Amino acid sequence: FKLITMAANKEQIDKALSANDGIFLRNTFCGRNWEVLENTVRSSLASHFIRSFVSLPETVQSIALKDDSLVTALESALAYYGSSHNAIMASSEQYRCAVDNLARKAMFQHFTNVTGEFLRAAKLYSAMRMGGVDDEIEGDFTFAEKCDIYVSMAECYLADDETVEADGAVQRAGLFVDKMQTTGKGKKKEDSDSDGCEEDNNLEWQIILRYKSNYATILDANRKFLQAASRYYEISTIKRKEILEENLLELLGCAATCAILAKSGPQRHQILALISKDERLAQLDSMSQYQNHSVILHKMYKSELLQKKEIQIFEQSLRDHQRAIMSDGMTIMERAVIEHNMIAVSKLFTSILLSKLGPLLLEGVNARKAESVAAKMISDGQLRGHIDQVDGLLTFEDINEEHGLSRWDASIARVCDEFNKISDLLKTGSATIGA
Repeated sequence: FKLITMAANKEQIDKALSANDGIFLRNTFCGRNWEVLENTVRSSLASHFIRSFVSLPETVQSIALKDDSLVTALESALAYYGSSHNAIMASSEQYRCAVDNLARKAMFQHFTNVTGEFLRAAKLYSAMRMGGVDDEIEGDFTFAEKCDIYVSMAECYLADDETVEADGAVQRAGLFVDKMQTTGKGKKKEDSDSDGCEEDNNLEWQIILRYKSNYATILDANRKFLQAASRYYEISTIKRKEILEENLLELLGCAATCAILAKSGPQRHQILALISKDERLAQLDSMSQYQNHSVILHKMYKSELLQKKEIQIFEQSLRDHQRAIMSDGMTIMERAVIEHNMIAVSKLFTSILLSKLGPLLLEGVNARKAESVAAKMISDGQLRGHIDQVDGLLTFEDINEEHGLSRWDASIARVCDEFNKISDLLKTGSATIGA
């Protein structure tokens, strides 16, 4: 009786699929009707439904996926199919040609290219069945294909501002990037002599470029601006005919933005120097979103005071996550400007009253805030100086004379000088050292 019922259900599924009867399929694979079935029956029906869908021509699949009820039924069938087939080894079913993976690919294309449901697409790909990082199983995805899946997931998560999930996906992709770069190819070793190596290398290069770009975007979104600036700039210097010059300029603009927003310090100064010396920087002035970047970046590199108007123009180009208010009550931009102007002031004055310092840092900054920022920068090693709270005075130390490394060099020089004097005395036979 069960066999007859199952056969009848499979026939109904095929008819519903042919007629695009998504409501029948949703009622079959979702809700109470689906849950009451025995596991063996559900496994058989889910497998049949997925195989029937995959067997359809691509054009017919595209039409069928326009019915959201049918898509919901497919998602339910895939969820069950995946959970019941996870233990199957690639020796008995090849991952690359597995029907559930083929269905996921078709649905992923539909979600990303037609409906724009990126989060739904990412979750669908997260269930893709494939071997691990070190697996080289016959029928498995290549390293490049696995990397592409995780990069695609990261792109979808980023499209919906899900940075935590995007970070996880790009970290997984990074494992396969390492494999691709170690072996010099994305395919398994036994496939290395196959035709189309140049095409494969092109594809792998594009995947790695997407990985790097997404990684930089995630660092930016997580407000790790120093690392993001470095990554953006690295990509912007890639010279390949496939990359448009305007795209490289866009990446250079992103690098400049992140460098400006990064916490002050030696590493930031290095990236500022790198970008400010780039011949392409002046070209950013012609792009509306980066029209003031070169001015601010050069001033920061040269430790010159920033003006209110320059800051306002720059702020208009910032994205939402770059406008966030930090725990100290300042925006990211305000903190970056105040810290920079503090360094710039230290180049102009040996000491300054805190009441006079505030307005130089940023309009609206009072003496108390100026003292708080200076104290933190001194404690973090970003600034050398000391504060006289009684007189309300900030005194800067001359970094060239007082810096620890300079003192160390001076000490070595004095020791060497004394050693030379002793050596000269010994050579002349006068050993009266203690005089």
